[in-house]
Amino acid sequence: MKTAKLLFFVFVILITTSVTYTGIHYVDANSPNDPGNGTVSDPFRRIQHGIDAAAPSGDIVQIRPGLYSGPGNRDLNPGGKAVIIRGIDPDDPTTVGTVIIDPNFNGSGFEIISGETSDCIIEGLTIRNADSGYWGGAVICESASPTIRNCIIVNSKGRYGGGIGYYQSDALLLNCTIVNNHCDFSGGGIFIDNSNVTIRNCIIWQNRLDDPENSNGPQIALEYHSNASVSYCNTEDGLLGTSAIESTLSWLQGNIDNEPKFASFDTDAEPDTWDFRLQSQFGRWDNNTTQWITEADTSQCIDAGDPNSNWTEELWPHGGKINIGAYGGTPQASMSASQLGNIADLDHNDTVSTSDFAILAESWLTQRLLLPQDLDRNGWINLADLALFAKNWLWRQQ
Repeated sequence: MKTAKLLFFVFVILITTSVTYTGIHYVDANSPNDPGNGTVSDPFRRIQHGIDAAAPSGDIVQIRPGLYSGPGNRDLNPGGKAVIIRGIDPDDPTTVGTVIIDPNFNGSGFEIISGETSDCIIEGLTIRNADSGYWGGAVICESASPTIRNCIIVNSKGRYGGGIGYYQSDALLLNCTIVNNHCDFSGGGIFIDNSNVTIRNCIIWQNRLDDPENSNGPQIALEYHSNASVSYCNTEDGLLGTSAIESTLSWLQGNIDNEPKFASFDTDAEPDTWDFRLQSQFGRWDNNTTQWITEADTSQCIDAGDPNSNWTEELWPHGGKINIGAYGGTPQASMSASQLGNIADLDHNDTVSTSDFAILAESWLTQRLLLPQDLDRNGWINLADLALFAKNWLWRQQ
């Protein structure tokens, strides 16, 4: 009896101290009402209204695809909340990267300055054309420790840290694409001051310093008692693209310096035309046509991420390893040359059996893009998928 009581109290402590995300506040730039009330049928029009409505801990701000600009959609402040602010919709995997925060150079995208912890999560967003006027052009992170993942940060500027600026922070930056940002002095892409930052599975490319005589990290710059670990990232010029003043930069395993081979990126073209998915001869998702297409080249960022990162949302052929960049670990991840695994191994246990059939059956006749159960990748789970499944029945990884 005493043991049972002890286990009960341990359970109570665990469920009351962990963060569980429950309330969802919807935001839609095309909402007919301003401000709206945050429901599915009457979403907020401005992102800050969704953040302000969230509880101190445990809520989600779900942002629908669209262009977000102007007051209430820039200089976004989580206010110290443990909240998920996301453009990733679990019911629609095509949304990754389609939520665009564009301050039009009249402010930053985010000001995370109120002691936020790693339970404050920013994910699946594109932040472009931001200018904080000081440091952290797109994202200012001061005295806070948020998690930023699967985000695209481009074409932004600041005096220090054109993309992101960290000060007195202990933060995570995961599977992000940080490209074509610039600043006056240090850290064209990322500036880290008096902070500890973990950077993993990111592409950091073509960021620059506006002062030609300055060499303080066009991609990543550390200053004054900072520590940063960089692993499984594709960084232009490798270590030569970084600097560390009175700081420690740990350049760990898996880092590469290869042309990312984005689907579409030209600094002379309009940002609206840029597409930071990775080219692949084996399949690259085209959100305009909502189809998988093949290309002449394959990015070396495919299957190049941390082997301990969760890759299971990537569709087969996935190589059993996460891609580097903002689409890594999502159903839009570009496909791999590796034939590891099997298209019908839906539970990733190296066999095709009744458990996989149960997953297929749960989605029978569902019409939705980018589901792994859609074996012929046509957006509809039907007899054609069942036939493909039958061909792979009882397959086992050798």
